[in-house]
Amino acid sequence: MDILEQLKQNRRKFRVDHFDILVKDYVNRFNEGKIILNPPYQRVFRWDMRNQSQLIESVLIGLPLPPIFVFSNEDALWEIVDGVQRTNTFCNFLNNYDTYTFCGCEILTELNGKTLKSLPDYVKNSLENVRIRIEIIEDTADIESQYILFNRLNSNGLDLSPQEMRNFLIYKVNSNFYKKISELKNLHSFKLSINLKEERIDKQEDIEYIIRFFLSRKFAIDSNNRNYDTIPDLIDNEIKEYLKTYDNSYLEKEYSLFEKTFNYIYELLGDNSFRYFIKKSNSIVNTYSITCGISFFINECIKNYSHDEMKKIMKNYYESNEYKNITKQSYSPTKRMIDISKFSYAYFKEKLGK
Repeated sequence: MDILEQLKQNRRKFRVDHFDILVKDYVNRFNEGKIILNPPYQRVFRWDMRNQSQLIESVLIGLPLPPIFVFSNEDALWEIVDGVQRTNTFCNFLNNYDTYTFCGCEILTELNGKTLKSLPDYVKNSLENVRIRIEIIEDTADIESQYILFNRLNSNGLDLSPQEMRNFLIYKVNSNFYKKISELKNLHSFKLSINLKEERIDKQEDIEYIIRFFLSRKFAIDSNNRNYDTIPDLIDNEIKEYLKTYDNSYLEKEYSLFEKTFNYIYELLGDNSFRYFIKKSNSIVNTYSITCGISFFINECIKNYSHDEMKKIMKNYYESNEYKNITKQSYSPTKRMIDISKFSYAYFKEKLGK
């Protein structure tokens, strides 16, 4: 296929329309419930009052703003793809014009300490009459193209973590799965056993660990060969395939196994479970691998082995030559993620699957 044919084919995948709208009308549309400011895959609002004030200041002095990108969903509602911070700022200042106070303005310094209500009417009217560009993307069935677009649009501004990007893909492929893993991240035993710092939770690393659990179970018994350059590429492609392969009935059983596995591990090892045997580990990515093998034989663990016996089996897992080899720094990270899942399954099958 030559470049001209590629251009023709791919341009058809992205149907985009655009128009200008007054800030006043845009905020009214939000107030009428026609703008979804926080679709499940979007990041939380992070701008402080200084950032918000400086955006309004920029608008008032006539600085151009980048377009706001939205998906027009099946109900003709707009899901914000790129522009959450700006949308929230406009809504905050105009809907709370008597309480939202400017601060940190470096050009229009007379704004600082004042609300829109306390300023001359000209200021509020000027803000309401500013025109902003809206780029409307039709929500098509081509999820992969939508995901590429979402990644490109969100690669500017505040950095999104790989999992924050991935949330869009998961939500579009199976919204029920996304809802469930958003619940599982609050499972008491899971939260305390992985013991992530707040800033890592903000980047959705807890969600990534949940996904790693489900994928590791797939890798453990799957004979297909996979080659990926990076971990994000591996997780993106594999979770998409996983959600297309397994129906919600199968996934319900996996959710139950997740809860049962983490409840057991936490009961056994307590807080920070995955540093119980290797206390100085900088990351739990490798030590977390025991969840895979244990999940396959969780009933045997509970019924047939004392806590002391299980701790010894786990300790020997980490001390095995195979584990040490797979977790060497020189080992390919993408190959490791798959191979350590297979080893975890094989190890615990030998020890527990009798």
